[in-house]
Amino acid sequence: MISLNDILSALKLWPKWKRIESAVEEVDALEKRVAALEGRLARCPGEGCPRCGELAFRAESSHRHPVFGEMGGVVRKMKCEKCGFEEDHLITSSKSR
Repeated sequence: MISLNDILSALKLWPKWKRIESAVEEVDALEKRVAALEGRLARCPGEGCPRCGELAFRAESSHRHPVFGEMGGVVRKMKCEKCGFEEDHLITSSKSR
C-alpha cells in the first residue's frame, strides 16, 4: 500500500512541485496587497498628483471663469491632500464643444 510519505516523496521529484508549494504563500501575499489597495481606494480616489503621484489630488473649489464663464468655462482649484501642491484647471462644458 502506498503511504502519504511515498506520494510526497514522489511529488518532490517533480520539478514543478516547488512552484506549486510556493504558490500558496504567493497567493496569501497577493491577497494582502489587493486588500491594501482596496482600502486605499475605498474613498473615491483623487487624481494622481503631478508632484508626488499620490491619489490625493482633489477639487478644493470651483467658480465660473471670468472670461469663458458665459460659454460654460469653470475654473477648478485642485489641491493635493498629501503634499499641498495646488493648480487651477479650466473645465469646459460639453455643450460648448
